[in-house]
Amino acid sequence: MTQTAIDIRATKEAAPAHSRQADTPGPHPHKEVPPIMTAPAIARPRQSKNKTPGRPIAHDKLTVAEVCAELDIAPSTFYGWRTKGTAPRCIKLPNGQIRVRRAALETWLNAREDAA
Repeated sequence: MTQTAIDIRATKEAAPAHSRQADTPGPHPHKEVPPIMTAPAIARPRQSKNKTPGRPIAHDKLTVAEVCAELDIAPSTFYGWRTKGTAPRCIKLPNGQIRVRRAALETWLNAREDAA
């Protein structure tokens, strides 16, 4: 044996028991810890409270940008309509943002169609 191998063996034999356990993986070298089994996550579809089936909740209330994109108008036009009182009914959120219900937009568009 070489001098280095003898030094390592002598160091391991002289080391206290708790330091020898650090060489082996896991908390108890004689016990195998089983893997944690978790139940697979079951994705349930969100229950929609809106009356239009198949339409997600997120699209029930539209942002001003979404309304403007759908109508192909500038936001300034929408806000001008709001000032005049001719825009669709809006909801003002506590944070100051404005939302338009899809149903209110559809009703407003149908009224504009009849007037034209």
